Amino acid sequence: LKFDNTSKLSAIDFLCRIKEKKKAFQISDSDLFTCLPELLEGTPLNWYRLNNTLWQNWTDFERDFRSTFFPSNYQEKLMREIDKRTQGEFEKVSDFVISMRTLISKLDNPLTEADQISKIYNNLLPAYQMYVRRSEITSLNELVKLGEEYSSYLERAKTFRPPPPKEHTLIPEAAYQPPIDKGKKPISGEPSKFKQFTFRGNPTPKERVNSINSISNVTSPSKAKPKSNLKVTGDVMPTPSETKIACWNCLKDGHVYNECKEKRLRKFCYRCGKPNSTVKSCSNCVPSGNY
Repeated sequence: LKFDNTSKLSAIDFLCRIKEKKKAFQISDSDLFTCLPELLEGTPLNWYRLNNTLWQNWTDFERDFRSTFFPSNYQEKLMREIDKRTQGEFEKVSDFVISMRTLISKLDNPLTEADQISKIYNNLLPAYQMYVRRSEITSLNELVKLGEEYSSYLERAKTFRPPPPKEHTLIPEAAYQPPIDKGKKPISGEPSKFKQFTFRGNPTPKERVNSINSISNVTSPSKAKPKSNLKVTGDVMPTPSETKIACWNCLKDGHVYNECKEKRLRKFCYRCGKPNSTVKSCSNCVPSGNY
């Protein structure tokens, strides 16, 4: 192990490797300090020869070594790198946690486990953050465990197969029966959204007939009272807040035709609002052949 200040071994990695070997072989600081000439070469060795008289022990050497060979503002840059280090698209949670902890371990002021968890959690892929809540994680090991749990779910999802059709099963009565309503959303898909309703005046004849049939069959068109020229389209009855009213006479919103203050501007059926029609001649409100 030698340090020559090349890209092959950075000053940061050099100190890290030295401390690992020091602990593994139970080397004292004084012995390590004595062996420094054997650990340096090139420019770092020349630097040692020029400055070794200034040091009394390993701590003095490490202080000057850091200020000379470490990047300027190293701790600030390291913290920014930690904040920017996010989980890669195909990176395992366990690998990502190890990488983050490696960066964090190089800080002069170590973070608490809770702070480490927060740093790592905030840099996880969004999909993992949706699966695991921060409040559920009390340790780094638990973070890895829950992350790997979600990774396993993703792998299982790749191999999922839809159920076989009824005609290809041994026991047909136990087979999956697709819903009759073809528009029904599957369970695995996004939650169904209520259809948007539109409320307009002066509907076309076809819209009027379809709307009446889809809403109610209780009141027949011939007996309906012209209380409103509200137009409703959709599969579900709207709520009051969704209602939009338009006048069949002036085509303005906010009132019905029998409340309109304008003079008669156009011809329309008073029951359904069909343009250029009267109640007696309207093909929507009077069965064919009765007018």
